[in-house]
Amino acid sequence: MSRPDRVRRAAALRPGERASAGCREGERGSITLMLAALSVALIALAGIVIDGGVKLRAAENADAIAQEAARAGAGIVNQSTAYSTGTFVVDQSQAITAARAYLAAGKPKDAITYCRRALESAERALGPDDPDTMDAVSVLASAYHSARRLRDAIPLYEQALSDRERVHGPDDPDTIGARGNLASAYHSAGRMASAVELYERTRADCQRVLGPEHPDTLAARANLAHGYYRMGRISEASKMLESALADCERALPPADPLTVAIRESLEAVSRG
Repeated sequence: MSRPDRVRRAAALRPGERASAGCREGERGSITLMLAALSVALIALAGIVIDGGVKLRAAENADAIAQEAARAGAGIVNQSTAYSTGTFVVDQSQAITAARAYLAAGKPKDAITYCRRALESAERALGPDDPDTMDAVSVLASAYHSARRLRDAIPLYEQALSDRERVHGPDDPDTIGARGNLASAYHSAGRMASAVELYERTRADCQRVLGPEHPDTLAARANLAHGYYRMGRISEASKMLESALADCERALPPADPLTVAIRESLEAVSRG
């Protein structure tokens, strides 16, 4: 699961967190353990045309390009294409950098503005089943989730899962990741029965597709343990975290962030 659009990993228990506490948690093809800080979602929008509403003439200068790009919503264009054709096309590498910067800087509102317009352009230019369109859906869901706008995030996560299942099938890493993202959003919304059902499916799929000691499988096990904890199933949560930690210590470097997070979660459960 190493593709550009990594996905939300659901929350690890933080020290002192109680079963009633809320938590939240983003990029394609990887189940990420959700910590106190949100992970960064990447956007991959190669070749998406942004309709600026006008064409550039050869005599227009760089200021006009910048102004039109801002009106188009991103402010990030392939300038050579803009000069030569008058068409505003998102530069993939810059789009990835921009999305990372918006979310890492704790500016989900900026990310939402950018992603909404990028998604509209992707749907118009590429159609709903194009990988870039599906990535844009996932990123926008992640931005809404980061902004705690769960009513907006959850339908997009549900769409992302449905689209990926239809296009790629249930065992594709991106589909598994999309399922984990949706579980995380349900978790954040307090819909724990639905979250745990998806966590269990994600854990089983990761184990079957990736193997029991793959980092994504280990993270999925910890996420499920957190779901059990939130539902008051403390003994099950503790046993699952103990097992996941033992496998992390065997399969991963000692200071791996996943190992550290699971160890801290287990300590929090043990303290009650």
